[in-house]
Amino acid sequence: GKIPTIMETHYHITTIPYLKRVINLTHSEFFLGLSTISENMRQRFVEAGVPTAKILVQDNGVDFDNFGIHDQREARIALKMPLDRRIALYCGHLYTGRGIDVILEAAALQRNIFFAIIGGYPKDIKYWNAYARQLELKNVIFMGLIPNTVVPKYLACADVLLMPYTTDCPMHKWLSPLKLFEY
Repeated sequence: GKIPTIMETHYHITTIPYLKRVINLTHSEFFLGLSTISENMRQRFVEAGVPTAKILVQDNGVDFDNFGIHDQREARIALKMPLDRRIALYCGHLYTGRGIDVILEAAALQRNIFFAIIGGYPKDIKYWNAYARQLELKNVIFMGLIPNTVVPKYLACADVLLMPYTTDCPMHKWLSPLKLFEY
């Protein structure tokens, strides 16, 4: 149509049907722009035929007003986290390629460290809990999804924050990981 349009995408596979249609539409005077989250994604769209002038790269970002400084001990007390152990913490989805297996294998090697894993849908938590039981891990807790407003306080509890993405992550070349910016 003739409606001025701007589109944002975090998806990188330019050969899927809906993105092929979008790429064709980018040559219309009414298609004003395409926003992507990384330079690698921009290059992929240029190679697929999107005019360079119509692509804007906007990395993900963090609203630092939500990430004030929290005292580690106070955060641990408030959230009932261990006071007497080192804490390694992961916060995010539990999808393939996010390195949850790497975290659990590390937990098996470092049983004196408490591993907190925040996020994940119930089916994913069930899957990884079974893996943790198989490794006989008693130093791992899956906390499920928590409100975003509480994330900064949980991050403050940790001695180390984990982001062991692997090349199995389908988007590893196009990531603009919000998690990294929050960490």
